[in-house]
Amino acid sequence: MIKKNTHVLFYVDDDADDRFFFSDVVNAMGIKTVLFASADELLLSLRDPSPKPSIIFVDLNMPCKDGFATLKEIRKIDSYTSIPVVMFSTSGALQGIEECFRLGASLYLVKPTSIEALRGAVAQVLEMEWDGIERNRFNFVCRF
Repeated sequence: MIKKNTHVLFYVDDDADDRFFFSDVVNAMGIKTVLFASADELLLSLRDPSPKPSIIFVDLNMPCKDGFATLKEIRKIDSYTSIPVVMFSTSGALQGIEECFRLGASLYLVKPTSIEALRGAVAQVLEMEWDGIERNRFNFVCRF
């Protein structure tokens, strides 16, 4: 479970509106968010983060370096193998979900279509006891 004012969420998404809505929802919960407009910005920050993220949210469909490539690079960094990475996408396509699971994502969250649903989705992710979750295909996908 993520406690208010003690943790930071990293969120990468090329869509400025999605970054704004995500940040607005999370900040209203009293949790700090660091936003990135590209995978390269995120990956550069992970080399020397201050502070280190509690959870990393990654948009799947980004230009240049998509979420799959980003996830793969995150999981190559030794200090990030146990940090939860939540893949965030409008797509619920099985092929993409399976690839995210194979690459080591902690959770696949289908992007909600309303602010209220986004608030509920983020709240559920923040309530998860990440250390006690056994990653499997049955609890890997969340839809709101």
